[in-house]
Amino acid sequence: MRLALIAKTGEMGYPSVLTAKTWGFYDVLFKGKEFKFQRKFGSYVMENVLFKISFPAEFHAQTAAECAMQLHPLVKIRASDDIKNIRFARTRPRSASSTRRDRSTNPADRDHCIQYMVAVPLSSAG
Repeated sequence: MRLALIAKTGEMGYPSVLTAKTWGFYDVLFKGKEFKFQRKFGSYVMENVLFKISFPAEFHAQTAAECAMQLHPLVKIRASDDIKNIRFARTRPRSASSTRRDRSTNPADRDHCIQYMVAVPLSSAG
């Protein structure tokens, strides 16, 4: 936001930061070649961004949280001793981003802990 406000005042920054010979960004990192983009800038990001749905869960665990919510009516009539364990089938990205083996100490930890995100809706009274 700060940089957007600065640009709005007309500040153009350093015009040679990309193109300066020898020490410009293009020469140093791209052997003198300019950036090439896959698509024009526009609305692509807003049209293709992944939004969270109704569950306070990180993206890769949303389906597990949704499933737990749907299973809750079936599970709530059973005694907790009847359920010995729950198994997850998962993809590699989900496994890496939302499996916690250590203690959750804050909301961000719980947001990324599939065990927590499934246990709470399965066990909640309601």
